[in-house]
Amino acid sequence: MTSLTERSVRRRILVAGLASAGLLVLLHSLPSGAGESRLLQEAARWMKRGVQAAAEARRQRGIDIDVQADPNRTGLIGPEVSPLVTTLGSLESKRTATSPEMGAAVAWMLRRAGVDSGRTVAIGASGSFPGLLAASLAACRALGAEPAVILSLGASSWGATHTDFHLLDIHTAFQEAGLTSLRPLAVSLGGARDQGGEMGPSVAEALREEVAEAGIPLIGEQELQRNVARRMQYYQESAGSGGPAAFINIGGAWANLGRSEVALGLRPGLNRQVRRPPRGEGGVVHAMARNGVPVVHLLHLRGLASRYGLQWDPVPLPDPEAAGIYRRLAPLPTLFWVALAAYLLCLAGLVTVPLSRGVPAAGRAAGGTDGI
Repeated sequence: MTSLTERSVRRRILVAGLASAGLLVLLHSLPSGAGESRLLQEAARWMKRGVQAAAEARRQRGIDIDVQADPNRTGLIGPEVSPLVTTLGSLESKRTATSPEMGAAVAWMLRRAGVDSGRTVAIGASGSFPGLLAASLAACRALGAEPAVILSLGASSWGATHTDFHLLDIHTAFQEAGLTSLRPLAVSLGGARDQGGEMGPSVAEALREEVAEAGIPLIGEQELQRNVARRMQYYQESAGSGGPAAFINIGGAWANLGRSEVALGLRPGLNRQVRRPPRGEGGVVHAMARNGVPVVHLLHLRGLASRYGLQWDPVPLPDPEAAGIYRRLAPLPTLFWVALAAYLLCLAGLVTVPLSRGVPAAGRAAGGTDGI
């Protein structure tokens, strides 16, 4: 017969193992672990779908993809020089912005900002980084959040710079791909004072007509604070009484960043604190921050990639089914490893308990049997 002590030790090992296994399963399902990895992967998948839809929409319009500039054939890299170009841009940055990893990274930032399903995320996007618009919409789609988008059609070089495939056209492609069911709240021309002056009168007028035909409001206030106030009104009306849960700034649009050098100090990625500019010089970013809204600043791609562990200018684009980015952004929580270590130490201690402890002396003298 097995001794009471031996059975007790075995029972303790079994109970400890079952309890620890249950605890590990619970910890593994925490949002910062495997559960969040699945969320980030879903965002990356949606972004890949959106990029593919944009490429297909471009092909359907008969616009060739320059494979030298866009080796991944995303369709989101425009000409270096065009009437829509308002400033210079980096080709490597524009290509990095098309990676599905960006969708995962933006979802991670929004999750850290407290965005839940059903909340509204305000998005102010210039044409400089159409890939980052895809990432933002994909992140909202994965989270179940509602994107409230205002577009600015001006772009830096290599962005949404094709006059026949500008940012409004690209947003439509993303919409048709299912990244969002919502049209933009409003559109502006962008450029200096949001007037599209760099585009030339004929191009600016053609864009105004396109926006009007689409039935989307056009923002054209030249005074900064009036422009900002109008945008804030659109966002607030879309979000309702709760207001936006977060604001995503994409690119360097005048109305979003304002005209103060303070905006240059914004860290790429999630910002919970934003330095205030001099009175009258702030943009939407600063107005949101004053209202306590977390700001996701998507600019300065080299710093963004470094901060969040993203691949720089990848060819080919990362596969959303690969796990590298998800492990980097959403590692298993420290508590998981602490619990695992504690369990292993406990198990080692239990196993090494002498199983003969407490067995009667006569039994030990007879070789430890119970005298069958």
